[in-house]
Amino acid sequence: MPWSAFLKEECCWQLAHLYTKATPPAFWDDLTVEALEAVAPLLISWKYRDAYSDQLLEQLKSIVEPVSTTYEENRPRRRREKNDQAAAYSVRQLLLASTLKGYNTQVRVRDNSLAALD
Repeated sequence: MPWSAFLKEECCWQLAHLYTKATPPAFWDDLTVEALEAVAPLLISWKYRDAYSDQLLEQLKSIVEPVSTTYEENRPRRRREKNDQAAAYSVRQLLLASTLKGYNTQVRVRDNSLAALD
């Protein structure tokens, strides 16, 4: 059975969003199924809600530390990639501006040449 048959992808993204912000440890300690449903509303209509909501809650609580550790380990790489992308974008913008300036100069010269013929 594919995982998306068990829990909809949109619901997984709602749950994943819990890990994208600095969530205080007390949030995880006091987390209940009802509080989880407040941040991931698709859980309310989840087909396996009655059978697996407690297990899902425990699983989400148990991966907080590994997710945080992995996030912190990958942060420098992501920052480096973001800076590289920004630098590449700047270079492209400079090349585009230079090309555009050259094109405008060529058009101006051509237009001046045509005007001189009149």
